[in-house]
Amino acid sequence: MAERADRKGEDDEGWSPASRNRYQAAFSLIFRYAVDDKKLASNPATGIEHLQEDNSRTRHLSLEEEKALMAELNKQFPTHAPIVTLAMHPGPRASELLRAVVGDYDPETSMLTVHQTKNRRKPPVRYAPMTPMAVEAYNQLASGKAPGTPLCTQQDGKSPITATEYWFNPCRDDAKLEDFHFHDLRHTAASRWVMNGVPLAVVAGYLGHSNIQMTMRYSHLMPDNNERAIIAMMQVYAKKLTPKTDTKN
Repeated sequence: MAERADRKGEDDEGWSPASRNRYQAAFSLIFRYAVDDKKLASNPATGIEHLQEDNSRTRHLSLEEEKALMAELNKQFPTHAPIVTLAMHPGPRASELLRAVVGDYDPETSMLTVHQTKNRRKPPVRYAPMTPMAVEAYNQLASGKAPGTPLCTQQDGKSPITATEYWFNPCRDDAKLEDFHFHDLRHTAASRWVMNGVPLAVVAGYLGHSNIQMTMRYSHLMPDNNERAIIAMMQVYAKKLTPKTDTKN
């Protein structure tokens, strides 16, 4: 187990730093309520340090990988394939996508309402742009469902989907995608936006990042970044050295 922890950044129980921190935060919140309710004298979780999380991952799909993945999804779980398209285009987190309801897409603005509850200090919703492919996927998922009902449902069209591993992972494996997880569909959306010139600050808003540092992981994907920096620097000298035109003559 220790060997696996060294390889994958997990602890001796097989938890990643992110998972451990989430559980620690949950227990700390419970203890805090107990203190407020006079059930405990102090919070026993106070002072426990959070583990350092690696937020540098930017694994994203190539077009060839996307084609292979969607082929397997349409073969094995055709009713779930549109969910992957929605995860890959507007870029919501899995939990945000699975709590989506019919009516979250606004055809007038071409934006998807994303219900975010990860950070209580942020607005309860944000908005992300919908491509034509994403709109088609949304319409497939929403077909025959009443407004306000769950968008992502089982094959019966009623029972909400609460997890992705049991249907996504087999398709991923059969598509022979290495080192790829459902969350990487979100990285795919972000990477494609940045690679095609969408400003980092705009991408941060679409993804619901709490700070721009989270989005900076994609900065190396910005097109012609170094060349633009050189040109920008040299323009300073060009403006300084260019003689002014004598308009009087």
